Amino acid sequence: YLAFLYGGIFLSSIWTVFLQFSLPLIIDRDLGVVEALGASIQAVLKNIGGMIVLMILQTLVVLVGVLAICVGVLAALPVALCAFAIAYRMMFPKIQEGESANGPPPPTAYIPSSPY
Repeated sequence: YLAFLYGGIFLSSIWTVFLQFSLPLIIDRDLGVVEALGASIQAVLKNIGGMIVLMILQTLVVLVGVLAICVGVLAALPVALCAFAIAYRMMFPKIQEGESANGPPPPTAYIPSSPY
């Protein structure tokens, strides 16, 4: 019985890690379900170590919140969700119209031209 329980927890954790970006991709990038699932899996595979660490840290933060007489969850869940949002934006940067996804502009682009 415990083998099924632990196996289910393990498989659901793997499922969550690989597909956690699917819904935000559907909303943010207007992708279809299949495309969002594929993009989420590809993004996680490119940074599997970071995603596993993120999931472990999110789990620990929420667990500490639960151990704090469940009142800590009111602070822990927003922290965990903000960490997820930051990870999403780091993996899928916002692309404005007319911009390319090649990276940020060079540092000199932020220096205003001299008025002299």
